[in-house]
Amino acid sequence: MHLVDDYCPRTGFFFGTHDRSLLAQGQSIVLPGRGAEAPQRAEAVLDALGGDNLIVGAVPFDDDSPAHLVVPEKHTWGDALPPQASQGKKTAGTVVEEVSRAEYQNSVSEALEIIDSTSLSKVVLARPARMQLAQPIPVPRVLRQLRNRQLHGFVFGCATPGGGNLVGGSPELLVRREGNTVTAHPLAGSRPRGADAASDEQRFRTLFNSDKDRREHAMVVDDIVTALTPFCTQLDAPNEPSIVTTPQMIHLGTKIVGTLKEPYASSLTAPRCTPPPPSAAPRPAPPGRRSATSKASTGSSTPEWSDGAIHRATVNGRSRFAVPSCTPTMRASTRGQALSPAQRHSPNGTKQAPSSRQ
Repeated sequence: MHLVDDYCPRTGFFFGTHDRSLLAQGQSIVLPGRGAEAPQRAEAVLDALGGDNLIVGAVPFDDDSPAHLVVPEKHTWGDALPPQASQGKKTAGTVVEEVSRAEYQNSVSEALEIIDSTSLSKVVLARPARMQLAQPIPVPRVLRQLRNRQLHGFVFGCATPGGGNLVGGSPELLVRREGNTVTAHPLAGSRPRGADAASDEQRFRTLFNSDKDRREHAMVVDDIVTALTPFCTQLDAPNEPSIVTTPQMIHLGTKIVGTLKEPYASSLTAPRCTPPPPSAAPRPAPPGRRSATSKASTGSSTPEWSDGAIHRATVNGRSRFAVPSCTPTMRASTRGQALSPAQRHSPNGTKQAPSSRQ
């Protein structure tokens, strides 16, 4: 047994790293308001409550979308969730809604036209898909199998308004604050792992030497450095990325570490000012905002909880955010379980403008 087995799909929250786990249960306080209002509300609530209270939830990158932040009735820290491989049991399902290939190709063409005619420099289009499953999948089971695929990353489950659960795994740290230290570790530029060590090494070299991927990565690093600089007395970002691996993927990654100015930014202020991964984010653009034109080009008019960050923050100023890209929202229904992943794909041929970081 592990504390994840007590996850409640109606009000639960789970956040797991490689060395510990957090389970939050119940909702003592639900913070209302848009994503832009989240920092002030969360800071005021934590200051008023004191003690060992914390706030958990999901925060959208779109300032006009509602955040989902709660003070749980109780929370428990525990050991890391052990990895568990799939037991070979497959749940039957039917795809009931998906953006067609033609629609996606049209979105690629539209994105290229926008890049040519505006200041937008990069677009990563999303392809939402919905699957109706024959029977529900327990969230703890999904989290255990995700841990097997994210041994050194994050796994999370978050009950969301409307009866859904945002469940996923991510190797990407959006931002972490511990005392006066803030850390970000963006990943941008990826390849699938090779079949053996030799092919892995070849893909490492190909990715690291790719001008396209290096420029895309530099855009992300530049944006984060620009966003965090006003809050820091010192900010260190290597000039070159490093290779970050998961069992399935190879990524370019850059670890950015800063020392915060006094008075320190709240546990939510720095993350809210940190730009999202550049999936349809214009350059230049107000921090945390996405282009309405680019959002329309994905073929989706409804906000997705995967378009944001998973959050946990404590009274003592410690906070951690993971980026839930390619994350399914699980919703129970009378006919089974619906999965709605917003998958981010980099369309071949999409143009990127030159970056100041090479």
